[in-house]
Amino acid sequence: MFRLAALLLLTACGAPSTGPADAGHRDAARDGGPGPDGGTVCPAGQHACGAGCIDDLADDPAVGCRLGCGEPCPTPTSGTSSCSAEGRCDFECAAPYHREGNDCVCAARTCASMMYECGAPDDGCGHVLDCGTCALGVCLSGLCSCMPDAHEVDDTAAIAPTLGTYDDSTNPPPVTLTDYNLHTAADVDWTGYTIIDGADLGNPDITVTLSGVRADSAYQLSAFYVCNNGTDATTCAAGAADAEIGAGCTAAPGTTSTVHLTTDCNYLGLDDSGRLLVRVRASSWGALACDPYHLTVEIH
Repeated sequence: MFRLAALLLLTACGAPSTGPADAGHRDAARDGGPGPDGGTVCPAGQHACGAGCIDDLADDPAVGCRLGCGEPCPTPTSGTSSCSAEGRCDFECAAPYHREGNDCVCAARTCASMMYECGAPDDGCGHVLDCGTCALGVCLSGLCSCMPDAHEVDDTAAIAPTLGTYDDSTNPPPVTLTDYNLHTAADVDWTGYTIIDGADLGNPDITVTLSGVRADSAYQLSAFYVCNNGTDATTCAAGAADAEIGAGCTAAPGTTSTVHLTTDCNYLGLDDSGRLLVRVRASSWGALACDPYHLTVEIH
């Protein structure tokens, strides 16, 4: 009799249940009550929304993705909303924008950062910049430049055009060029000439003169002789010796300059024929030195 009364008393006072260990969890899930961590716990196929549970949604940014509450996902400017693998709102930024926090941003370039002084380049973010126009010359790759002369491209000795064949024994008239210019500070002009050592008992004697350079610029003149045969022992009567190609002479930069080559190929004293290569480049290039220079070649 005493044992039965004790058992009835324990049952009435809420003695521990002997059912499954997660029975309390399932009850909380069913009625939307707080879970062990204080948050709303929902059964499979549902998720918490506010203080209650709703059915999981389709992974569609228009309705907030699988774990949303039915509201469209926010979409930042220049971005596209999406759903993450976890079923939550996310977004992607369209190039050239990139993600910073909750925004899509783009580091726009400026005329100054690109070192443009003219033209209308893209700022890298889909917008066209106005970097101005050139008061003189033309805009090439963002820089005010001169129009290239009609002989470009002639920037290396390997592609220097041959402007004629000259026999020193005939004392040919001077060759004068007046339609070449340096259209940028980095431009280089090369010209070539075939020289024949004629039957006059003397070696070709070559003088090259540069003139007509703008007062705000300084150009450097060089002339090189490459013998067809023998050992090149050409010397400079004017200019400093320069053996960059064959044997040559380079003048000090200026608005006018002259180099003078006395050719000598040491080929049994019989033939000093060869190729003359002339180079003009800028040591300093004034504001749009578009004017052509004058180059005169004399062969005796």
